[in-house]
Amino acid sequence: MILQFFLNNLLVLVIGAIQIIFFKLISFRLPTNHQNFVDLCAITNISVFIIDEPLHGYYIHGKYLQKSEIPFTTLITQMYVNNNNDKRGLDNNDPNQIQTYEL
Repeated sequence: MILQFFLNNLLVLVIGAIQIIFFKLISFRLPTNHQNFVDLCAITNISVFIIDEPLHGYYIHGKYLQKSEIPFTTLITQMYVNNNNDKRGLDNNDPNQIQTYEL
């Protein structure tokens, strides 16, 4: 009875570990809704400040290109063809180019 309990729990743990590893690998290829929203704000040059508590909130720095109004074809070219886009974070010297901040 103890061996059957151990084997059942081991099987559940192995299946859970495989699922976690699988979803971590997929998340590198498929962006989450949060990443899609940050990219949308960046492309449209819209900065967003979201307050979820009286003294707590999130800031998305939406700056992708130097110009705010560009033709759609130029935007597509910048997004999909040219991977060396302008700096996207607040600090141009930051190698990570983080666009989301917790305040």
